[in-house]
Amino acid sequence: MCIRDRYIYYIFVEAEKNPEDAPLLFWTNGGPGCSGLIGFFEEMGPLKMREKGKLEENKYSWTKLANMVFIEQPAGVGFSVGTTKNSLKSNDFIAAKNNLSFVQEWYDTYPEYKKNKMYLCSESYGGHYTPLWAEEIMKFNKAAKVGEKINLKGYFIGNPYVNYTSGWDDQVQTFWGHQRLSKKLWNKYKKRGCVNATRKKWTKKRCQTLAYELIDSVGKVNPYAISYPMCLKDQHIKLVSSITKRNKTKKIKYNPCVDKFTENYLNKKSVQKSLNVTSKRRIKWEPCSDKVKYNLANQWLSTVPYIDSHLGGVGPEDLRVMIMSGTNDSICGTVGTQNWISSLKNVRKTKDEWKQYFVDGQPSGYIAKYKGKKRKKFDFVTVIGAGHEIPEYKPKEAFYVVKKYLDDKL
Repeated sequence: MCIRDRYIYYIFVEAEKNPEDAPLLFWTNGGPGCSGLIGFFEEMGPLKMREKGKLEENKYSWTKLANMVFIEQPAGVGFSVGTTKNSLKSNDFIAAKNNLSFVQEWYDTYPEYKKNKMYLCSESYGGHYTPLWAEEIMKFNKAAKVGEKINLKGYFIGNPYVNYTSGWDDQVQTFWGHQRLSKKLWNKYKKRGCVNATRKKWTKKRCQTLAYELIDSVGKVNPYAISYPMCLKDQHIKLVSSITKRNKTKKIKYNPCVDKFTENYLNKKSVQKSLNVTSKRRIKWEPCSDKVKYNLANQWLSTVPYIDSHLGGVGPEDLRVMIMSGTNDSICGTVGTQNWISSLKNVRKTKDEWKQYFVDGQPSGYIAKYKGKKRKKFDFVTVIGAGHEIPEYKPKEAFYVVKKYLDDKL
């Protein structure tokens, strides 16, 4: 898909049943700079990557529920390319505008889907991508004629990175909650006033330096799935490196895990040909790209005010927003997610503020339901034991939650 001086690669998969009426989901991974094909091959796509380039059917694919568009953005990620040096420069706001342009171009190619209910979804740094992407769509709809409006009905994000605390304070608090820290160090952290500290304390290094000390004391662990065997994926490394250059944890050598299988597969000439990858020169596909010149100062931006405004007077009257949180992730931990949710001003609690749910008769997490203004809804769902990429660690539970969300039956 050509967006000015950028060619954005995507894979579109129709819903397995009634695609003409099924919801339409636009998916992107996080990073910043990680490929949406990670989602396709390793999380909720119709095929799951296994060793030696073997693919198997994913019985919990979200394409059983919806039409899905897996996007590699911004330019420089995966098979997406830029034609100029400036086209590889990006930040949260440039990405949002280009993602709006992508959606518009996509509808020009597939006009038959304009009537379908449309949702944005992502994970990780998608906590920045998605609310700003939705913001651009809402701005466009406000000025557009009736027949031109995008039928946005909501968005949902898994373990979102929404503000500066996600990479430090949330991690420390999660490690303490999982008893990976000593009482002595935790008391030192509390005494210094670092729990839910202000940004000023972090930028002056008062709490940041101590947080490094506590995190490093945990030793070798996958902070994105702390109870699982060690395996840090490229998407993980990309987010850690965007947050900090000093955390010793990121220097540990991890197994490549499924990322390497996907990378080897997508770099086969025959596979690229079958995926209709066209370029003047062969593209080396990587899960996360260093080609993108992304403004990492955006990590300090909080997207919580945008989410709050969407649940207030901005956007569709029936907008539905959902946040999923895997409880085994420390980087974008559940404790921090609950903290920023409690700061939302445009939502009010309902009688179902904290309700347990079950999948196949087993306790799988909790759902907190809120009401926004008018007919808007906000749902927070935990998935017990899931790591950072919820559909990878707990595919059945993720499928259950997304189905309930799309059916508006959470």
